[in-house]
Amino acid sequence: MIRAGRLACVQTMADLAAQLGMPLGTFRNRKPHAQPGHPAPIS
Repeated sequence: MIRAGRLACVQTMADLAAQLGMPLGTFRNRKPHAQPGHPAPIS
């Protein structure tokens, strides 16, 4: 859970998609974050 005021400290899926230069829908369909070698999410 992201606490109030801490959103600037995390990368959302939309942020990751923007960094890769693809729309969010394409990012969700291709799931580049699930490929081997991509760092695991921090909970």
